[in-house]
Amino acid sequence: GSPQRAILGPVRLARRPASHPPDQRQDSAVTNVALCVVSTIAVKKHCV
Repeated sequence: GSPQRAILGPVRLARRPASHPPDQRQDSAVTNVALCVVSTIAVKKHCV
């Protein structure tokens, strides 16, 4: 699988119907975790 697909997968799952807006706090927490994971992987790949 391409890196792009790996990123787009979770993004699609995170999207929810407009009738069920996600909790803002939960949404930002998920975003922070995702950014943390992505940056960690990027740093590991860059260093190794």
